[in-house]
Amino acid sequence: RASSRLNRQAAAQLARAREGLLEAERLLPEADFESFIAYVDIRIKLNASSQQSDAAWLAGDLAKANARIAEYNNVDEKGVAMAKTLPVSPAKAVADAYERLAGEATDAYFAARKRATDADTRLNGL
Repeated sequence: RASSRLNRQAAAQLARAREGLLEAERLLPEADFESFIAYVDIRIKLNASSQQSDAAWLAGDLAKANARIAEYNNVDEKGVAMAKTLPVSPAKAVADAYERLAGEATDAYFAARKRATDADTRLNGL
């Protein structure tokens, strides 16, 4: 029963995580959130298999529970492999997108600011 309760809590958290990633993707489509969304989708599928296994086990249907666990293990292998390919964090996806979008403009800004500061220093030295 505890497993069922915890699985339901995990399902709610996974759904919120997916919603957050979709919102981030909507707000900054230039960032690569697809791999994170795909990973959360696998975790959601794993959670569903685990919930089904719990329900079958509690109903006394051990064959069905074991089948769901076998399904879980198969999908989990894919999830583990996918997790190894994910960027460090969604924040990295945002930082990379920012650099692609604003990196050149940021560099130009700091170069102009340095030139202005240098010019101001020369004027103050006169």
